Amino acid sequence: MFRRSQREPDLESNHAGHARREALYFDHPSWIRDHHIHNLITKIAKPDDSWFDALLAPDSKAKEDSDNNRERLGNETATNEQQLGLKNQQVKEGTGAIHAPLGGREQSYRINFSELQRLRLRQLQHKLVQHTVDLRYDVQALQDYDYMSKHISQVQDPFIVSGERSIDRRMLEADMRDKEDEADPLYWAKSVVKWETPDIHPNPVGGTRDENFRQAWNRGFRQRLGVAAIGGIFLIGPMWLMVLHRTLYTALVSTTEFMIMLTVKPDFDLQAALSSKTWFGFDLDDTLHEFRYASGQASLSVFEVISAKYGKSVDDLKVRYQEILRESTTHAFTDGRTSSEYRRERFSRLLQAHRIDEFEDIDHLLEIYQSSLRSNLTLKAGALQVLQTLQRLNKKVIVVTEGPADAQDWTIRELGLWPYVDILVTTNEVGRSKVDGLFAAVLEKYCIHPEKIVYFGDNEVRDVHAAQKEGILAALYDQKQEDQLRFPAALRINSWDKLQNMLLDGKQIRY
Repeated sequence: MFRRSQREPDLESNHAGHARREALYFDHPSWIRDHHIHNLITKIAKPDDSWFDALLAPDSKAKEDSDNNRERLGNETATNEQQLGLKNQQVKEGTGAIHAPLGGREQSYRINFSELQRLRLRQLQHKLVQHTVDLRYDVQALQDYDYMSKHISQVQDPFIVSGERSIDRRMLEADMRDKEDEADPLYWAKSVVKWETPDIHPNPVGGTRDENFRQAWNRGFRQRLGVAAIGGIFLIGPMWLMVLHRTLYTALVSTTEFMIMLTVKPDFDLQAALSSKTWFGFDLDDTLHEFRYASGQASLSVFEVISAKYGKSVDDLKVRYQEILRESTTHAFTDGRTSSEYRRERFSRLLQAHRIDEFEDIDHLLEIYQSSLRSNLTLKAGALQVLQTLQRLNKKVIVVTEGPADAQDWTIRELGLWPYVDILVTTNEVGRSKVDGLFAAVLEKYCIHPEKIVYFGDNEVRDVHAAQKEGILAALYDQKQEDQLRFPAALRINSWDKLQNMLLDGKQIRY
């Protein structure tokens, strides 16, 4: 009998045409604020209509969008005449201010928190665009791949900014201006979706709450419907059998079998998978030992010596060294040089960058670095015990890592792991990085079948995905996240002690 009143679809808009596309200055981040600011606080007035009429007006413009904004660039001028049902009101174009009297009606305001959140999302997206452009010319690692991959199937993937979308194209044009270098050209990629025209109304970044809720509800409904259908089959099946074949045993057996099939879920058995493996592979740095901490402390010792002798700021030295480090490690140490050669080059560049010409100090700096690195080497908790257990179980241990061969060999010996490692393979030795076929070369060289090895590493892309590409069962070692032991394609473990328990007890730890 009654229809429920509905809100308008969520539109991220410039209600009164503020900050049109051609007026936005994309070269400065302030365009984001100008684009969203007029939607944050809006005026409202109590309508003339009775509550009954208002309730039955699902398509009425009686209220401004409270939480339903689709991103517009101000191509249309919104009018408050439709929203309030007021006659003879004049809306000043570009301001949205109502100048006509409201006839004594009660007035108030509406603050839109979702618009504020969208402003923050757009600022974050703009900042990530700038970081990505910088990344092309100043390489750095990007993480949180797990969360990003959840959005890969979305048409409007918030983790991709592409010129195929109109507003993204304007951002990229502003941020990429004068960045390209003919000596270091960008690769061409194929467009995968239709290019948006400038007059299109783009979808809001991150989606809207109403739309996200609707999609989540529909997805949940389909899942519940599927479970109900399967459950119905398993309940109706035995009923049909009991009707068509009326015996006591038929009833008991069919009911029991169907209920067992319905309730028992075959989980992936990691313990059984581990027991079937002959080889256990590990990354080295930040998997078996605290490499970032040790190398950071060693570098700091060098910076302090330079600072004390030449009066340079430790912070300035640290920033410049990080830049040099990123530039010099893009090849993943595949060019065959020794660790001393890499470090000598980096420290020489650091001194040159600060106009220090006394290069006789390089050898002294190398000694300081090596000594500090040795004193700060620290095993990951439980790493040694896991390798000892694998040796007792007659399993083979292979360490596959990126780095200079001499440095990785020295590290394993200093950590006391050498007696428990059967094979050490480095990118420096093979001439390939992990993402460029190192695992395939290892399998071929040592005649290891992919089904006979499991591999653990701390980098999802360079360790896990690269190993999985060659058919290897791989698990991410991440101390900051919860374990994930049920799905072989996304294994994750946060403690070597838990792996130790699985190897010794013969049981998988379930959560």
